[in-house]
Amino acid sequence: MTRFRFDVRWQPPAPVLPVHVAGVGANDPGVLVPMLVDTGADCSLISERLADTLGLPLVDRVIIQGVGGDPEPVPVYAVRLRLGSRRMLARVVAFADEALLGRDVLNSLLLTFDGPSQELDLPLRRRTTR
Repeated sequence: MTRFRFDVRWQPPAPVLPVHVAGVGANDPGVLVPMLVDTGADCSLISERLADTLGLPLVDRVIIQGVGGDPEPVPVYAVRLRLGSRRMLARVVAFADEALLGRDVLNSLLLTFDGPSQELDLPLRRRTTR
């Protein structure tokens, strides 16, 4: 089990996970990005600058609408994500300077959200289904 303290720079404190984001190739460069855990977001986001810096492959374009914003077309990139010992291929939207994990990634994880302790637990191994 890996335990992460909530980020107190958010008010109120929020669950933020350090996620290694890299291109899809085995030798592609990557960086560690603090990503807000957002169960209300349909998709995961990274900044446009990070997508450009890593030279991520463009795989799609979608229209998104944030809270209180207008719908707008945005690029979707393929990435490799590493959260603790978990590794996965994913599609992420490049949008402004945002970095968050949405339900597209969160739905593949078992996380324990402990609000009173302000901690988030991520098991080292994936839970198997019976």
